[in-house]
Formats: sequence, C-alpha cells, structure tokens
Amino acid sequence: MTLNPRQVIGWKSETKGGKTFLTELRVKEVITVDGNDFGQTKVEQIRHIMPRKVVIYRRNKGANGYEAWVLHEEWQTSRDDIPLVTLYTKRTGFMRGSPPLLNLANLNIKHWQSQSEQDNILHVARVPLLVAY
Repeated sequence: MTLNPRQVIGWKSETKGGKTFLTELRVKEVITVDGNDFGQTKVEQIRHIMPRKVVIYRRNKGANGYEAWVLHEEWQTSRDDIPLVTLYTKRTGFMRGSPPLLNLANLNIKHWQSQSEQDNILHVARVPLLVAY
C-alpha cells in the first residue's frame, strides 16, 4: 500500500540505542463502503497504528448534530514495529523532508508573476487614449 504524505496526520517516535523508530502512526483514509443494493458511500477514517495494535476511528454524527471521531474497530497484531518504509528525497529529519524541486517551483512562480505583469503593462499600453482639442 502506498501512502500520500498528506495522508499522514501525525506520528510519535523514540530513540533507543542511537536508532529512531516509530511508536505511533496516524493515517487519514477515505474508503468506499457499500450502502443499499446499488449505492456506495465514501467514509473518512483514521487508522492509528501502534506496535501490536491497530485502531480505526470513523467520523460519526451524533443525535445533537455534532460530528465526532468514534472507535469503529481495533485488533491486535504480531508486529513489534510499525511496517512503514519512508522514501526521502531531501531528508531534513526523521519523517521529514523538503520538496526536491522547490527551487524550480519558486522560479516558475517568479516567471509567471513577471509574465502576468508584462501582459498587464501591454494591455494598458495598447489601449488608445481619447484626446479632445
């Protein structure tokens, strides 16, 4: 399963023996649940992964109209770790990195803004002025 970094909403880590490892991982997911005979519904859920345990919370609307995250399902696992492989492009810390093409993106924004200003200047300069004598 591949995770988008935007799905990871939080984590906790510990350092033991000079090695840092995850102790908790929270991932936001949107799943499709079968409804009646022909319908399907998209449901938001949070998967909370810990060593030897996984808990799933789903958003639920109460009788008073307020929404809250409630426990949907939980189970035990045999893993003593959290099975996550992180791919870093420019690592800045544990579970953190900076975009590899950030300089190119900033240059692209600079060119777009300059071109937009040039277009506006040409638009104003090309409009003839009404002169009355």
